[in-house]
Amino acid sequence: MNNQVLRIVVVVATIFPFAVLGYQIFTEESLLTGAVYTTVVLILFGTALAAARVRPGPEKPPSER
Repeated sequence: MNNQVLRIVVVVATIFPFAVLGYQIFTEESLLTGAVYTTVVLILFGTALAAARVRPGPEKPPSER
């Protein structure tokens, strides 16, 4: 399989439980609860996306720091 196809499958599988829970929250709870949930999920995925883009820099010996 193509690497891009696998990436799409992983992203959909990762988002699916959050989307289902978010739908249940928005239909059964208050709007404020849904907004708080949405904010938490956006922060979670934003942090994961930022962490995935960070690459380690070259190691410098302690004497050069």
